Amino acid sequence: MRSFSAARAAAALLVVLPAALTLYLAFTAGGFFAGSTGVAAVIVWTVLALRIVTADSPIAGLSRPLAAAAGALALLAVWTLVSTTWSDSSSRGLIEFDRTLLYLGLLLLFGSLPRTPEQTAWALRALFGAMLTVGVFALLSRVLPELVTVDENIAAERLSYPLTYWNGLGLFLGIGLILAVHLASSEREPAALRVLGAGSAPVFATALYFTLSRGAIAATVVGVVLYLVLARPLGAFAGLLAVVPACVIAVLAAYDADLLVSENATGKAAVAQGEDAALVIGLSILLAVAVRLAGLLLDRRLGGVTVARRTRRSAAIVTAAMATAALVVTWFALGLGDYVDRQYDGFVSGRGVQVADERSRLTDPGDNGRLDNWRVGLEAFEEEPLLGTGAGTYAITWARERPITNKLKVEDAHSVYVEMLSELGLPGLLVTLAALLLVLAAFARGLVGRAPHVHAALFAAGMAWALHAGIDWDWEMPAVTAWFWAFGGMALAAPAAEAARAAPRSIARVAIALGCLALAVTPALMAASQARLNDAVAAFDRGDCDAAIDDALESLRVMPSRPQPLEVLGYCDARLGLHELAIGAMESGIDRDPENWELYYGLALVRANAGRDPRAAAREALRLNPHNPLARSAVRRFGTTRDPRKWKRRAQGARLPIR
Repeated sequence: MRSFSAARAAAALLVVLPAALTLYLAFTAGGFFAGSTGVAAVIVWTVLALRIVTADSPIAGLSRPLAAAAGALALLAVWTLVSTTWSDSSSRGLIEFDRTLLYLGLLLLFGSLPRTPEQTAWALRALFGAMLTVGVFALLSRVLPELVTVDENIAAERLSYPLTYWNGLGLFLGIGLILAVHLASSEREPAALRVLGAGSAPVFATALYFTLSRGAIAATVVGVVLYLVLARPLGAFAGLLAVVPACVIAVLAAYDADLLVSENATGKAAVAQGEDAALVIGLSILLAVAVRLAGLLLDRRLGGVTVARRTRRSAAIVTAAMATAALVVTWFALGLGDYVDRQYDGFVSGRGVQVADERSRLTDPGDNGRLDNWRVGLEAFEEEPLLGTGAGTYAITWARERPITNKLKVEDAHSVYVEMLSELGLPGLLVTLAALLLVLAAFARGLVGRAPHVHAALFAAGMAWALHAGIDWDWEMPAVTAWFWAFGGMALAAPAAEAARAAPRSIARVAIALGCLALAVTPALMAASQARLNDAVAAFDRGDCDAAIDDALESLRVMPSRPQPLEVLGYCDARLGLHELAIGAMESGIDRDPENWELYYGLALVRANAGRDPRAAAREALRLNPHNPLARSAVRRFGTTRDPRKWKRRAQGARLPIR
């Protein structure tokens, strides 16, 4: 009895793990930075090791499709590591490796469990709960900032808390809205969850609006339509009757609060607008709950109606034909063809979003620099179609090759598909697509199983993710991506009725578990190194170089391949007058990341501060980032004189890129 209870407790913990990780990653900048990704990867691989050792049948869910998808991700991880041999930047490659390792661990962990409809359904409900928690905090930070106070110093007019990136948050909320529609519409969900799904929809919809993310909104619409078409739930009528009017009322109230999407979104007048909007949003939530409660009676009646499969198929065909006819009529009656042409022309013109009222960006077709991002990535692919430039090096490529008209600092290609081509060549893209398509196919396969509505929701959310990942850097935001691989593992696993019951022998178990723990070492070291690096930068910013040096040295000791601690050391040594150490630190950083313009810029500053000739280093920084104002100013500062005293004086007045 005790072992049975322990097994059930372990299964319950695994069911909520995707939700718990999503919650953790969401509140740590979306998991974008190396530290939180490393922590998540350590958790996943450690749990997998424990499962291998303790479970009766630790690999019962193993199937050929799962092995194929895991093999594709494993190849991607290996190719990522191998690419550091030609990128000469192992630190950048290791960060990308850790992220892929996290996704691979999630796929294997949840794929090791035999597939059951109940397990997948409860895991999806838990994920919905985590997303709703994030959505509530995000919305409150905008409409009631006195309750949730945040500092959004980048694009304050657009909601980005807690993921810190508005488009990533938009997709996150959009997936939450898809799940809300699923819960509100599926007659197979408990009544309480149907009501909760309806009541949560205005939260997701309003917070999604406040992100002003055009791509996320479009992906969400596609996902909701896909779900309704594929699932065709009997509760859709009552669900949509509760969701749609409530969402419209809430979003219109948010739209009228124009100051909440301005640079002064927390000013006194904006706070007053937020309070008014919060009241209407709260009432819309109550409306959705009330309507959905009433709709439970309709669900009960519809649930007693039996419709023959042929009749349902005929009804679906008629409905599709009517919808197509309505679309064709609307297309020509409203001149939508011309509108689409104008929007397309506006996008490919290469101009950014140009609006006086931030709300108007939702209908502005400007590409906002995406075309430049993709063009630079594809040009890098054309130069190295097989190998790419190396994992994590798109930022280097962008700094060197970006057009002079685009002044944005960009770390990623704003498309997982373009970035894979740019950094890892054709092999990188192919193995990524193989893994993604296998997961989506598994979601689609579940449409004819025992939980069609659940898998329709997963497929719809997965397609929304796959579309949005083509225009943004969702791959680098595990908060919006980790769920895909966790549920992908569940969908790819062998069903419980067909699961293999044989278990590896004790020695094999121990060996496999040790292998899992070994894979957790690199993410653990990266997380520890990043934590100390964060402390070092914070100490440097407040002028405490003694603490900054100690933390930077500890970060370097944990992960010797990282150049960032050496950059901090170089600037601190220069402040303390330790010129040889400062120059040596910057040169060591360059050895670890030879295409990093910031390190050459730093070398120019510390050489000038020491009375050494900084001009060659400044020119190299400019070559690596020809349109950067700091790099250009360094060449001007140091290139107009040969006087070491002037070099030193000008270096001490220069801006630092790490502050």
